[in-house]
Amino acid sequence: MPAPLQLKMVANWYAGALNYWGVTLQSDGRLREASPCFELAQELNADNHTALVNFQCNSNLLAGRKLTVVQSVSLSELTPRRVTLSQLVAEDGQLMTRASASNWAWC
Repeated sequence: MPAPLQLKMVANWYAGALNYWGVTLQSDGRLREASPCFELAQELNADNHTALVNFQCNSNLLAGRKLTVVQSVSLSELTPRRVTLSQLVAEDGQLMTRASASNWAWC
């Protein structure tokens, strides 16, 4: 039996909030605390692609890898409908991480 619409709406909202909180923790250098936020955001809303990207970036930061701008997958592969990057971020949440106190880096 599919989940009621209200439950899906709450899960999507909570997934977006978790993604934002993960980015906030990440920006504060609290990388280990940020990872579960991105993971739970993905569990609550499998279509929250920014949480997936943020989780991957956070994993790279934890591993000491340099952040790079890489397009491994197109937006059309992430979502079946046509959207811009701005629309995707507006729906799913922040898609950026702070590599250092003075330098923002896109992942």
